[in-house]
Amino acid sequence: MSQIQGTIEQLCQDLLTHLGIPTEKVVVEKDESLYTVQITLAESEQPALLIGHHAETLNAFQRIIGIMLYNKLQEKLEVLIDVNNYRAEQKERIESIAQGLAEKVQTDGRAALLRSFNPYERKLIHSYITENFPELQSISEGTADQRVLRISKK
Repeated sequence: MSQIQGTIEQLCQDLLTHLGIPTEKVVVEKDESLYTVQITLAESEQPALLIGHHAETLNAFQRIIGIMLYNKLQEKLEVLIDVNNYRAEQKERIESIAQGLAEKVQTDGRAALLRSFNPYERKLIHSYITENFPELQSISEGTADQRVLRISKK
């Protein structure tokens, strides 16, 4: 384990302890420039407490860890935090939505608009479309909370 991975693990453990959330384990892995943190909560804990509604609490926890890392290392690192495999399950769900819409765009020839997705979810959809449907494109349009994702033929 690298020094950075150890620092990320320690910051997560310390913050979770401070919040009174017991964990079974915290594992930090590095893939290219992304550090992925897998948090497994103690069996007695409810993951929804740390995930929150539409992952708002988890995203806030992730931002706080990012800020703490920057303050400690003076370097901006990309960190993705997952709790009890929530993000992995979310990715499967998002990719299933993208698959269905991409097939519909191919069949109908009309663009599909997706609303109400956060930046992480839009990124998953962009990646999925790019990797699996070379004849289609996905583009984010709009600003802030009015951002939509358009899937269309190239």
